[in-house]
Amino acid sequence: MNGTWTHPVISTGLCPACAGKIRPCFEVDCAGRRMAVSRCDACDSYVKDPFFDPAELAEIYRHYAIHESHYTPARGEIDSLIAKIRRIERHAPGRGELLEIGCGRGFLLAEAAKRGWRAGGLEIEGSARQHLLPELARSVAFIPSEEGFGTIDPGRYDVICSYQVLEHLRTPAAAFARWTAGLRPGGLLVVDTPNAGSLGARIHRAAWIQQARPEHFVLFTVRALRRLCRMNGLRILHAHYGGAPALCSGSASVATSVRKVFRFRSLAGAARSLVHRLGLGDNIEILARKG
Repeated sequence: MNGTWTHPVISTGLCPACAGKIRPCFEVDCAGRRMAVSRCDACDSYVKDPFFDPAELAEIYRHYAIHESHYTPARGEIDSLIAKIRRIERHAPGRGELLEIGCGRGFLLAEAAKRGWRAGGLEIEGSARQHLLPELARSVAFIPSEEGFGTIDPGRYDVICSYQVLEHLRTPAAAFARWTAGLRPGGLLVVDTPNAGSLGARIHRAAWIQQARPEHFVLFTVRALRRLCRMNGLRILHAHYGGAPALCSGSASVATSVRKVFRFRSLAGAARSLVHRLGLGDNIEILARKG
């Protein structure tokens, strides 16, 4: 890829998450592509430059590994999806209408439907359409780009959730506002994203594995997510820390090896619990109430 397109917010030196001032801090090698990384003075998020243009992003999603037919989650990963749904149910027990943004092949939606949710998904065009779980054919809509978030019906959903999506977006603040608008009063927004304030991010800095992903444009801190919630009339109810442990997040090969614990249900459950209790994970999941 030879991306030369720069997001207009970055060209003005402002953060796409909060419009704060961003300052260069280091460069990273992302799959052979050199990218500059800046940090926001106001919310501490990391911002990469140049962003990909929509055509380049479409090419990535046409061959996205976890959306391909060969990707089948291990039993421990399914348990992790069920744990996500249970966290939602603690704050939204009514089993109403749930929309997952960036649902991929639909494994979380399938589990949510089994538990009585009216579950639907919204996904950007790509290999996920070809390999969507058959039972979800009528439950998932596909959009050409993130501008398609504008098609979300205002005030319709009891829950809107998004896992590892926000960091991929060129206009995350606008997307966050559109997702919030899709909630009913009292509805729940759930966002899971890499945590730029995690121990792993602080230890590894430019070598942090989340920095090495070229399509990870904005890497958020908890401070940035709290700010986005306040701007959109949301109140954070709970923050959950998960993902790869800090000591494993400086090497893609080590992180891949660690993921093998998900083949074993008991090991996966113990690992999730330990990472969460000690706050050692690289990801942050927030659950926030509208109004």
